Amino acid sequence: MQFRLLNWDRRSWWGEDLQQITDFRDESLIKKTLSGRLFHGTIGQGFEQRSVIVKTWDFHLPFKIGQYQLTYDFCDQIEFFTNKNANTHPKLAKLCTFCCDTRLAAVYDEKFDENITRLLSDVILEDDFGWDDRMKVAIQLAQLLIWLHEKAFDFGSVSDHMHKGVKVPGKCHSGWEAPDQGMFAQASSFLMFSCNMTAKSDVSVFGLLLVELITKKEVDDLFFFPIQRDKKNIVDESFKEVDPETASRITSMTYRCTEMKADDRPTMKDVLNVLETAAAKMGAKGEKRKRDATNEAIEAAKYNK
Repeated sequence: MQFRLLNWDRRSWWGEDLQQITDFRDESLIKKTLSGRLFHGTIGQGFEQRSVIVKTWDFHLPFKIGQYQLTYDFCDQIEFFTNKNANTHPKLAKLCTFCCDTRLAAVYDEKFDENITRLLSDVILEDDFGWDDRMKVAIQLAQLLIWLHEKAFDFGSVSDHMHKGVKVPGKCHSGWEAPDQGMFAQASSFLMFSCNMTAKSDVSVFGLLLVELITKKEVDDLFFFPIQRDKKNIVDESFKEVDPETASRITSMTYRCTEMKADDRPTMKDVLNVLETAAAKMGAKGEKRKRDATNEAIEAAKYNK
């Protein structure tokens, strides 16, 4: 791999340099990912030391089935995070450096605190990850994708890099960081049906994520069966605060996002409009519930006097 041919403007590090950032021991492991692992790390010296996250792409030569795309994924991710048209968004993790010597690894200028930071892949199916937080993730990711589309980021060809366009949204929202491709990885087989990656490819990937956000279930092949897509509401029944109209609108929009034909999918701006309208409606209801509860408490206090 001759990375200098890509004209990347950040200096790559050697393996011994990377070893000074993290020791790659179990004590430093944050979690395993679909491509490798995430580690705690420290960069800089003295008072300039700061915490970072090290992501690795793990494989052994000769390649096993399914591992060929890892090198492409590494190249795509470095290219994405060094693209000046794409890497200035405040919600994206910042790339410090990368290594392609003894291992493939990228170092992100992000601190991972187990007490306040959780990976989306760890909580997306959990009950304690509430509806409001799920909508924050969806809205902020939609805003990020719109921003990237307006920057005309080059998505590339599926025939060259099947996973091209699989992006890493650094901070999904305050306190929830995801410097990993996990949330988008399942889309790769679905995207094989198109010839080129476009903004509408991002819409389909986003739709698959949205399915998991609102259903609290992993997407499987059954989701694309006509009988499944006839359902008016796929929002998990545990989200009692979601009214039928809102649930139906989001369900319908999710189906549209994951249509097989790109022309049948909405734009990310259309998606964002539905999500923001739903969030505003839920927010208004939440405020009304708070006011009603406050008034009831005041009346109860008067009565007790």
